[in-house]
Amino acid sequence: MNNDIIKETTNPLAHLTRRFEESIEQIDFEKAKDLNSLFAVLSQIKLRDGYSLGGFLCGDVDFGATYRLYAFRTGSIEQYVPGEVGVHLEPRMPEIGDIYSDNEPTQRRNYELAPYNDSMFIVGTISHEAEETVPPLSDYLKFEFTPEAIWEAVLLLREAEGYLPHFWHGGYAHRRFVVDDYSLAFNSIRRVDKDLWTQFLSDSRIAPSVTLLSASSAQVHYCMWSNWTGLYSVDLLATRVGSSLNFEVLRKEVLLPYDCGMKF
Repeated sequence: MNNDIIKETTNPLAHLTRRFEESIEQIDFEKAKDLNSLFAVLSQIKLRDGYSLGGFLCGDVDFGATYRLYAFRTGSIEQYVPGEVGVHLEPRMPEIGDIYSDNEPTQRRNYELAPYNDSMFIVGTISHEAEETVPPLSDYLKFEFTPEAIWEAVLLLREAEGYLPHFWHGGYAHRRFVVDDYSLAFNSIRRVDKDLWTQFLSDSRIAPSVTLLSASSAQVHYCMWSNWTGLYSVDLLATRVGSSLNFEVLRKEVLLPYDCGMKF
């Protein structure tokens, strides 16, 4: 690759994104007791006092799972056991005929499910039904409603999933930020013809931005790369609701379509 065509960005949100990517890629998810190290980079958002950042797999041991972030009370010693092993804890896929029928929920919902509370910590894989009882991480954040804090919340709450562990079908969640010429080239050059991706070099649509609309709302713009979508842009409406933060997708546009052809 000719580095002469790659221009260094001055966008502070792009630089923050790179530091976040480096931080999350250094975590040993199998050994880490908590993920609080991410807050060394995300300096504008914090967890409520007395809580730590954790993670767990959500899905099915046989079919696939994705990693989720959550908050638990620091020093918790009680493990969350949502229900029977093989059903809600380390769930396994029953015979297809036993769980699927037209317009009917899976039989997994017929098994007893214990709800999560934040005095517990989560280990291993839990079912989607159990995951629905885990409060959203956004409920535990403290932040000022500033562009940098909103962007940090986007990194942690919306897009960290693309960098977290995945298992089998969960791999479709894999995605990466494209915030400048360097990340465009890194994510595209080995997959897409050079003549296609270089047209986006120094394209103003690539740079992430946060625009405050009021004291409690903002518009967020950024781009991502997915091996099953290609290069796409996202526009969000970020709204502060009490002490929490809500994101609404206003627009999602594919800029450079691509599909790796891999099927999990």
